Amino acid sequence: MFAAADANADANVHARATEERAQMNGPRSGALPLVVAVLWLVGVLVGAGGCKKAEEGAGGGASVVVGSSVVPEVVPKVVPKAVPKVVPAVTVGAKAGGGGAAEIDRAAEGVDRAATLLGGERGVDHVGIAVKDLDAATRTYHEVLGFSRPIAGRLPNGIQNVNYYFPDATYLETLVPWDRDKAGWLAAFTARHSGALFGVLAAWSPEATTAFLGKRGVKVGPPIGGSIVVQGRDAGTAAPDETWQTLFLPDGTLPGDPLYFISYPRAPREDFLRKLEDRGAQRQLYHENTALGLRALWIAVPDLAAATAAYERVGMARGRTFTDAALGARGQRIEAGRGEIWLLAPEGKKGALAGFLHERGGPGIVGVTLMAGSVPAAARLLATRTKREYPAYEGPLGSSIRVPPELTHGVWIELAQYLVPPPPR
Repeated sequence: MFAAADANADANVHARATEERAQMNGPRSGALPLVVAVLWLVGVLVGAGGCKKAEEGAGGGASVVVGSSVVPEVVPKVVPKAVPKVVPAVTVGAKAGGGGAAEIDRAAEGVDRAATLLGGERGVDHVGIAVKDLDAATRTYHEVLGFSRPIAGRLPNGIQNVNYYFPDATYLETLVPWDRDKAGWLAAFTARHSGALFGVLAAWSPEATTAFLGKRGVKVGPPIGGSIVVQGRDAGTAAPDETWQTLFLPDGTLPGDPLYFISYPRAPREDFLRKLEDRGAQRQLYHENTALGLRALWIAVPDLAAATAAYERVGMARGRTFTDAALGARGQRIEAGRGEIWLLAPEGKKGALAGFLHERGGPGIVGVTLMAGSVPAAARLLATRTKREYPAYEGPLGSSIRVPPELTHGVWIELAQYLVPPPPR
């Protein structure tokens, strides 16, 4: 009886979230901070007018303009004094150029971007982790888990967040509602749960993804656009408009509707990815726990075969299957650009995954995998700070360790050893 009531309540929360997100100027998450972080990194690299490093610019008083609303730039009060370094975004005075890009992202002539779901973009982009107390979560992620350089922000759609960016252009977003009316869907979720709420896949363009899905009989609505202007601290340093677009699948297309798509403006995006090839730029995004990037989203589902078929219907290819004894689950790997989606179904009525599905009342994101430069170093840091041991095991991506959800505000976090690919022959 109580389980049924919980399921109905969560269904209502999801329905309301779907309705509200369609009315917002932008996605559920903070696409805004990603653009701001891009501008900050570009500023660090090129030394544009008015730029200062984070430690020098916390009190600069810049503004972020979203549509017609002006909100304060990363305010130190967003994060408690116990967190020593909250990195504010730094403005730049010139528009990011369009020349060049990482090799895999260069647009070759004759490429049909509508031939695949993502059009050649990188896929797994970020995950939104909804928490009950953002200050407490920031202390946990920064001081305990070893995620360096938290970047804080407040959005006009009622969301306040702190993000952690990686050298491969992916990131983790922790978020709460600062306005429970504007972000009612988020407030409803955090009243009952904590943990990963949505995943975002980077696609080349909404037009290409829409065309690809249309060929498969999946009709999507128009993309939702957003824009910002980051104003400089000094006259004449205002950055130009930046825009992004988000695209949502029809409700029920994927079990639990855990994903949506985001497309960034091509020229700044490619310029940003090119700059990330520089070791100096990468070092700006290093973390104490050696995390290098978001690689996989774990999605709990009650029926593995049905969920796999749903992902294949939208053009995502299945990979290998695996068993996760620790979670009591069977898994199916799904390709998602450079990243992956791992569908997990319980093997029985007991176990961590079965418990998650019961607590959430249905499918949802139960965990994530991050690539790490050194799993042993991460294990030592975590053991020192949490007084627990983190024995390595052989996971789907090789040697790995896990941090349980009771230490992360509701989400499993796996760190898998990054292996440098062999040079081409």
